[in-house]
Amino acid sequence: MVPVSRMRGATTWDWRFLSQLPVHYAAYRLEQGQPIAIDGKLSEPAWASVKWTDAPFVNIASAANESEARAPSYLKTRAKIRWDSDFLYIGAELREPFITANASGHNVRAPYHDNDFEVFLDVSGTTRYYKEFEMSAANATYDVLWGVPDGEGLQCARAGAPAYLPECVNTSFPGYAGNWSMASTRGNSAGLRAATSFDQSQFGVYTYPYAVWTLEVAFPMRGGRDAGGGWHGGLLDAGPETAAYLRKFDPSVVPQTYWYFNLARAEHPRRYLPRRPVPTSLLQEPMRASAAETRAADAVFCPLECEPKLRVYQPELSAPTVDECATVKRKWPTLLGTHPWDCYWEWVLQPLGTNTYMHRPLYWAILEFREAPAPGATVTPGRASAHTPVTSSARTLARVPTDARTNTPIRTEQSPHPADASHTLAASIPSDENDRVGNSQRVAAGSGESRESEAVCRPIEWPPRYLVRNLYAAQSAFLKQFGRYANTLHSLLRACTPPACDAASMRAAADDTSIFSFSIHVAPDDTAPSAKCPRTPCFGATITAVLPLVPPYEVNVSIDSTSRVHTAHSLPAGLRPCL
Repeated sequence: MVPVSRMRGATTWDWRFLSQLPVHYAAYRLEQGQPIAIDGKLSEPAWASVKWTDAPFVNIASAANESEARAPSYLKTRAKIRWDSDFLYIGAELREPFITANASGHNVRAPYHDNDFEVFLDVSGTTRYYKEFEMSAANATYDVLWGVPDGEGLQCARAGAPAYLPECVNTSFPGYAGNWSMASTRGNSAGLRAATSFDQSQFGVYTYPYAVWTLEVAFPMRGGRDAGGGWHGGLLDAGPETAAYLRKFDPSVVPQTYWYFNLARAEHPRRYLPRRPVPTSLLQEPMRASAAETRAADAVFCPLECEPKLRVYQPELSAPTVDECATVKRKWPTLLGTHPWDCYWEWVLQPLGTNTYMHRPLYWAILEFREAPAPGATVTPGRASAHTPVTSSARTLARVPTDARTNTPIRTEQSPHPADASHTLAASIPSDENDRVGNSQRVAAGSGESRESEAVCRPIEWPPRYLVRNLYAAQSAFLKQFGRYANTLHSLLRACTPPACDAASMRAAADDTSIFSFSIHVAPDDTAPSAKCPRTPCFGATITAVLPLVPPYEVNVSIDSTSRVHTAHSLPAGLRPCL
């Protein structure tokens, strides 16, 4: 097959930006009579018939050191996702040398002070009203509805704020404002359900090389009243925009639905003290606390570079001190901070570029919703496969477009993971032998793991969406340098510098006016405040892409200084081509 590209001198121009595509996961709808019992075990056939995430979790701090770029094998994490009209189901498996947790309950005490698993979901792709969920091995859970990306300094509604602003945050967790939660106020099963499973004898015990804990979560799609007079929130909640979200982004209503998501695991350093005097020769130069610190001089910190000898050490459940965190960070610089709230490592499914904070929806992975049957399930005779192009009334692809320049199909089979810097680095690290043996044994045993090569239906709006992400980064850099936003493409491109902004792709797109056109508007300083311009300076920008398909396909993606993204297609959902 001829690649969909054209030559510019000695360089290849791929207007699809496939090398920058984020992780893509296809979630299959549950079939009738295929329940998932939320017990944390992932033992149902519904899980066995779908694939695990295959991208390695990588360090959010983008470590330059190969040994730190990818999560160590003893901290491997993987997940599966299913859905039905009422719930989104996520199951995950986490390796852990030391399973422990102090927090308990829902939205009582934040589980992120313990090691935890995290889910972020932007159902609209707009960066507005995304959901954060975290849980620990002890099934302590926490959920938040964020109106705008946290930590970006964006205008949002607090007490006395204008009505046109989105709410900053809404949660029943006492650390923030509001009362929103996906958990039922009466404990009803219509709301959030979560469970974990592990060998109880391994709780609070260091296990070499690792123990394993698993989890299952059922997220309600929609909020509302439940039986018994309770109430719960849902993934499609969006404050005053909820009705529009239900109409436009509900996968049980809208065909060809994509959400944006990310998964992460947070891991805190833990202190291990010798149970008895240990000869220095056996310590192999462990990391020691300094004389100025209050802890024992022979303390060793894990989970990185854990050793079998820790089995005879006493782990401490309390968090390390600020000084101890600073000592850990000197040895392992990718520890995010030294304070109680940021003294941890974080490994993520989808890297976030130069960002080290999960709350950046523009950089998240793609979640594609597909109808049943899943690849590993038995297909009912006479029923269309999820991979077969069918009529426009079906909830799968309607057609396979052709590149006008090369006369080749656009839709492609699943390719290796995008070759961005962090994943290229991670790919160079071999998997441990246990993984390879375990996988081959599962297939040989006929466990139901899917072995099909799935066709990927990448969202056709990806090229302009990727460009507006870079445009936003360039405008942020321009504002920081000059105190205003760029009002011309020429001046904007000067502020687009690596690694925050992909200058090569932006310039190539700007040069190719047959596909891409840029429109930038900077509001006058006396502009009246509004939802799009809550304060000046402010800007709005649109990238129009007339994709060279047969027939041509147009998609417009806009972004403004509030980071809100809007996408407009030339065809309705269900009729759009795949990238």
